[in-house]
Amino acid sequence: KETYVKNDKSLLVKNIVNLYNENFPELASVAKITPTRKSRLLKIIGDKFTVNNNPVSFKTIDEWQGLFDWIKGSDWLMGRSSDWQLTFDFMVNGSNFVKIIEGNYDNK
Repeated sequence: KETYVKNDKSLLVKNIVNLYNENFPELASVAKITPTRKSRLLKIIGDKFTVNNNPVSFKTIDEWQGLFDWIKGSDWLMGRSSDWQLTFDFMVNGSNFVKIIEGNYDNK
């Protein structure tokens, strides 16, 4: 798995946004990478997380694909159990991102 180095982070941000749009055609697409969106993604990429006692980072496109695959299985995030649906901005908001990876939106 390729890890992106500092100089490649802008490319990784672009690839994450493209991957999001490809994975979620039924959700509102991202039309522009705003400075806020880029900043939030860069913070996530730079952070370290622990899920089920395993270290997790979001420094590769494969790790983002795994996250998106999991999100697709969440009825709440995908809007199958309410009128609300996930947005890119909701997902990259720091506290929401942590709730997503901690399993707060798992199907019950």
